[in-house]
Amino acid sequence: NLDRRAAELATVAKVSASASTILETDKLLPEVVNLTKEQFNLYHSHIYLLNEAGDTLVLAAGAGEPGKQMVAEGHSIPLNREQSLVARAARERQGVIVNDVTKAPDFLPNPLLPDTRSELAVPLIVSDRVLGVFDVQSDQVDRFTPEDVNIQTTLASQIAVAIQNARQYEQTLATAAELSGIQSAVSEAAIVAITDVSGKIEFANDNFVRISKYSREELIDQDHRLLNSGLHPKEFMRDLWVTIANGKVWRNEVHNKAKDGSLYWVDTTIAPILNERGKPVKYMAVRFDITARKQAEEAIVQRAAELATVARVSSAAATILDTDKLLLEVVNLTK
Repeated sequence: NLDRRAAELATVAKVSASASTILETDKLLPEVVNLTKEQFNLYHSHIYLLNEAGDTLVLAAGAGEPGKQMVAEGHSIPLNREQSLVARAARERQGVIVNDVTKAPDFLPNPLLPDTRSELAVPLIVSDRVLGVFDVQSDQVDRFTPEDVNIQTTLASQIAVAIQNARQYEQTLATAAELSGIQSAVSEAAIVAITDVSGKIEFANDNFVRISKYSREELIDQDHRLLNSGLHPKEFMRDLWVTIANGKVWRNEVHNKAKDGSLYWVDTTIAPILNERGKPVKYMAVRFDITARKQAEEAIVQRAAELATVARVSSAAATILDTDKLLLEVVNLTK
């Protein structure tokens, strides 16, 4: 029994670790339900999320082909439906077990899952807010115990945090894209990092690794200031930290330094992830590489300065007739 619980806790850690690396909801949820079904040797696993009105649980992901079909059909459960273990778990904000569904008056049978014999549903709660329900099913009677509720509740809390982070990521990504004027291929172009409130990096996507030239292992748990080029005044950095520490979104163009010492420009949007009291618990930075644009702008400025010098020299040549004075003026103008 102890060996089984140790293995299940290891599985929770494995599923949680996988979930924490995925920031797109449409990728996160299918990964979680399929991995849970496989790792816990279950008949089925699925996730319902509360709609915006908070009155309906909408199936967001289900394992295997039955899950995909139910999602495609828009399967949902009203929160107040009595004949639903899933709705009951959300209403009561605690885990629910039925170890013989044929004897449960509130079990809602599904023709796509004819072999369900026992079911466990736990709410997805983060910051005291119910996001939805995590539901697992077995084709064996008496499959689940109160200890299973504890195990799945632990996993559900990790999934809820991952969902919140994914939603914050998608919102910040959309905001950053709108501010940057980028309307397509946003996910592919974005350079994304998540830090704790001290600036320690907790997540770095592939684009961040590529542009910074640090490996992911070198970035994780490091202070985000390792990218500081030293080219921005202290007031610039102070404004950044004061803004996000007060729970507001900060946006500007930042000159960063890669591991090899090369410099690059990024259009940066940093958004705080807030707890239920409105206090930042993490920061999410979404950046877009604008190095080429900045280099083009600098080249234009340089070219304009050169043309202005040519114009001044031409004007001097037209008005100064003394050769020595003209040469001296040209030297001074072209310094």
